[in-house]
Amino acid sequence: MIPRLIIPIAILAIAPQAAAWSSRASKTLHDVLIADAIIAEYRSEFGKLPDEAQFAKMDAALDYPPGMYADLLFDHWHRPLVYRNPGRHGEYDLYSVGQNGIDDGKSEDDIGVEGPREGYYWKHLWPLGRFVVLTGFILGLALYIAAFAKSRHFLRPIAGAVVGGGICAGSLLLLHPGVIPARNHPLLAMSLFGGIICANSLRRIWR
Repeated sequence: MIPRLIIPIAILAIAPQAAAWSSRASKTLHDVLIADAIIAEYRSEFGKLPDEAQFAKMDAALDYPPGMYADLLFDHWHRPLVYRNPGRHGEYDLYSVGQNGIDDGKSEDDIGVEGPREGYYWKHLWPLGRFVVLTGFILGLALYIAAFAKSRHFLRPIAGAVVGGGICAGSLLLLHPGVIPARNHPLLAMSLFGGIICANSLRRIWR
């Protein structure tokens, strides 16, 4: 029989994954790519790139439905996209200034058609995630050793809960909240595995 705790723990593990796949960085990249495609359509239609003023009104020039284009002019931090013609980093520039709100010239957390810099949006959680996983293993191992050395078998399920909880929580902290969902698959599997271990161990404690 599946322990009742496994289902809520699995839901808690999956929820951050869904948020990671629909993060602000991912949504902003999607909009930047659409805006870039509209620029290409404008160039095809008029034989030139739009200037800064025309960029804000490309929907009218291309006879788009009213309001369809307006949201693309802003990223998902509600800041206007940067568009320059001529560009400083190519024929033209199109990017979001990213989470920090600072124009870093398409570096740091800025998001252009190339996507966000890998690691920027979640690297600050790496040390904490690794620390949680490692701490769970160390504490769990210490409890297992104490259980066998002192014949206190009630410590074994506690050790399992600590190890499983550390794996689950640490893996969730390491989930990638950007635009590379495939990198999350092993972490999601680890978080579910840790959650199952933790749930089984807690069930044994409460019996």
